[in-house]
Amino acid sequence: MSCFLAISEVFQVVCAVCDTKQPIGKQQFHCDDCGICRVGGQENYFHCEKCGSCYSVTLRDNHLCVENSMDMCITGSVIAIM
Repeated sequence: MSCFLAISEVFQVVCAVCDTKQPIGKQQFHCDDCGICRVGGQENYFHCEKCGSCYSVTLRDNHLCVENSMDMCITGSVIAIM
């Protein structure tokens, strides 16, 4: 089920979860665990619970797993990379 709602037939979609507008056609998906929208098709990514980030399925058993790698060491906030 897609979290994106088309608001224009040609130009953009809005994520129903985080309310961000994005261009159509980039296979957007919202990762509930990351709390952000990502592109590239949800079937091509998995969320690593230990790292706290999404990675390509080709890295499922082969990525450098660093616990909470998306947390900033100074502020303690989560890095939002799109």
